[in-house]
Amino acid sequence: MLRHKTYVLLLVLAITLVFTVLPSNAIVLKKRVGIVLNTTHVLADLEVLAAVAVVDRVAIPPMVEYVVEPTGHLILFLGQKIVVQDLATKQEKVHTIEPLCSPIVLNNSLGTKHILLVCANNLAYHLDLENNQQFYGPYRLLEAHIVGVKRVGEYTIIVHRDGLIAVYKSSLVDPYKTIKLPVQSDIGEAHITQSKGNYTMLIAVTCKLQNSWFVAVVDLNTSSIVYSYESSTPLVAAYVVDAYSPYKFKLLTVEYSNGVAILRLAAIEGFKPVLRVQEYIRLPAKPQAYLYTIDQSYILSVVGGGVGHLVDVYPDKMLVKSRFAWHYTPTVKEYVPVIIHKGREYIVAVDHDGLKLLDSSGMPVWYVAAPCRTPSLVYGFRDVVVVGYDGRLVVVKPKQEFFEKLALLTIYAPKLYISIAKKTFTPTILVSKVDGNTSVSVKGEKLSLLLPIASYHVKVVYEELGITHTIHVTLEPPEVRIETPVRMASYSICVRGLTDPLHLLPLDKPLAKTVVQIYTVEGVKLGEIRTDDSGCARVSLPYASYRVRIDAPGYIGGIFDVSEPNTVIYLEPKLVPLEVKVVDAVTGYEIPDARVELVGFGRRVVVPANSRLMVPPGTYTLLISAEGYVPEKVEMVVGEPEVVEVRVEPSTTEIRVVDSLTGQPIDKFYISINGSTIYGASYSVSKEARQVVFLKLPPGYYTVTISAKDYNVKEFMLKAPTSKTVKLEPKLMVIVERQVKSVFKLVVSNSTLITAIIVSVIAAIVIARFRRRIGKVFEKVARRVRGAGKAREKKEEVLEELKKLIEEASI
Repeated sequence: MLRHKTYVLLLVLAITLVFTVLPSNAIVLKKRVGIVLNTTHVLADLEVLAAVAVVDRVAIPPMVEYVVEPTGHLILFLGQKIVVQDLATKQEKVHTIEPLCSPIVLNNSLGTKHILLVCANNLAYHLDLENNQQFYGPYRLLEAHIVGVKRVGEYTIIVHRDGLIAVYKSSLVDPYKTIKLPVQSDIGEAHITQSKGNYTMLIAVTCKLQNSWFVAVVDLNTSSIVYSYESSTPLVAAYVVDAYSPYKFKLLTVEYSNGVAILRLAAIEGFKPVLRVQEYIRLPAKPQAYLYTIDQSYILSVVGGGVGHLVDVYPDKMLVKSRFAWHYTPTVKEYVPVIIHKGREYIVAVDHDGLKLLDSSGMPVWYVAAPCRTPSLVYGFRDVVVVGYDGRLVVVKPKQEFFEKLALLTIYAPKLYISIAKKTFTPTILVSKVDGNTSVSVKGEKLSLLLPIASYHVKVVYEELGITHTIHVTLEPPEVRIETPVRMASYSICVRGLTDPLHLLPLDKPLAKTVVQIYTVEGVKLGEIRTDDSGCARVSLPYASYRVRIDAPGYIGGIFDVSEPNTVIYLEPKLVPLEVKVVDAVTGYEIPDARVELVGFGRRVVVPANSRLMVPPGTYTLLISAEGYVPEKVEMVVGEPEVVEVRVEPSTTEIRVVDSLTGQPIDKFYISINGSTIYGASYSVSKEARQVVFLKLPPGYYTVTISAKDYNVKEFMLKAPTSKTVKLEPKLMVIVERQVKSVFKLVVSNSTLITAIIVSVIAAIVIARFRRRIGKVFEKVARRVRGAGKAREKKEEVLEELKKLIEEASI
């Protein structure tokens, strides 16, 4: 069958260009043109056989000419390549066509195809599809018009239009023998069959002439015609059976006229018929015939116009008998219906109503409605059934169960549309036999399977949703129907927030406006929804288990299982480590008993100082207080693990230093402080000050030493912080000096210098008495007085000399 003839030239040119750059091998060719046996069971209507047969779809590239041969081979014509694919084993052979060669397909009423390559210089090659799928040749043609060809043993027989039969040997180009048929007109078509029996070198050649038909039985050994006859009744086929020798055989012919097929069996002995029997069967159209050999017996299938007959042929008994008839759709143009299984014949009947398997007695083994639409060809073999329809080929490889009593199991499972996913989910239906011998799965909302009578487990699985329904069913003929409704449920998913260890966050807080992403248990995202003010989100879903992903600000999100329609999910708050260290700003030591108040999220809590806290991220205020220190207030934003060191200033210790006699501030003094804080830290400070000193002393006990010029050193204990006035006692000499100065000022203003000197001497004596140095003092005073007498007018110099004298005396 050659198709798309108008595209042949363009196709040859295009593919020729392709193969100029591609290596010529089968694998590259398969990938290039997409010839694939698809093992999926999702096939239009023929998936009913998936449990009892392997159902494959053969993808044929568009615009490619092909033929299917009853021996179970697919032949593809791809420009300079011819691919022969074994439909049973999926093996293929690729043959390269010689340049300037064109293929010719010779069909005949026996259903077989013969392919001849006719090349330049009148050379031809023959592709033997019945034996080893090899090309033989080249052969030199005696005449350009070929009407028939067949490979018989080591010979290739070619019938020319003028009735010349050329017999070629494989190794020879020119004919090995020639035989001329005694015909008076050109042959329109010729069909060649090989003899069956002990002697296989006979061939029956059926020729269509201009107004008649001609049959010749030719002996290849002697190149002679051993029997022939011409008939005005149209001939369909001729077979030589039960052949013992060129002179003794049976000739089975099929003729058709006026709606009746005539099956004749003639015993030929000595070049003439000695006995004839015949069988008449009614057929609406000219039939096709195919002869089978089973255990030394012959079965003939005769089909035409929607009616088929299985005919038993018994050559030894000279009996031809129609066993039974069946009907098939007339759209099947090529029909070889018999399957041979374990020595028994079965009939595959295809019509508009269904697919049937008939046993050898014509009784239905099983039947299924509407297997395919408008079938164009059905070929049955020992290992495979090929059905062609809608421009595709489906290869069915029967299992043992294919030939058993079957019943139809039909399962309906609805597709599910989920609004949040905006997607329709298709189920997978799995059927497994209880004993585990049969298992079939199909993705779709309907599954029809022919199954042996038994008990089965049926599972409807929505894989992406993680939904599985399991049903147990006992199959009974002719059919069991199952519907698996899916229960929908309204899911309410509420999200609540837990509090933190410090109870800053409220307990059981509804988390509004939270995004809830919904996934199947297989991890397929269906969609997302948001919680309302009550913290709940609602959605309609098939009743099943799901997983939700929740991310709420300030809380630890994650993936949670949802197995019930009403589910409350609690989220832990996000917490970050916060360590508040309160240290003395002076010593840098931690203050262990500081009071820390943490203010945040509208709440205030007291927390231990110098400890590690876990708090929610946010804005906080720290209120720090400790005895003896200035309170501190710290604003902070906590988002990452953080250590906050708050340095607090000690309260001010004020020390005023005054003269114990006058109460006047001492203008300049030196203070030294040594001691330890209340938390065990040592601290000391020394400094020079005027009148008053302000110190940042950490709380504690200190020894304070204050010294000033002309004053006695004072040492005392001090508890900080405090405010204290310290009185320093002047030295005795300072006291006397003050008195002398006051008297001196009085005398100087009212008396002479001599009087002043006398008074000074008296004061010096008093001072010296207390110092037990009177002798030395008088000597110095005498010297000073003598020196002073010479400078009576220099009062200031005399007073300065007296002052120095008094200081020395005090020492």
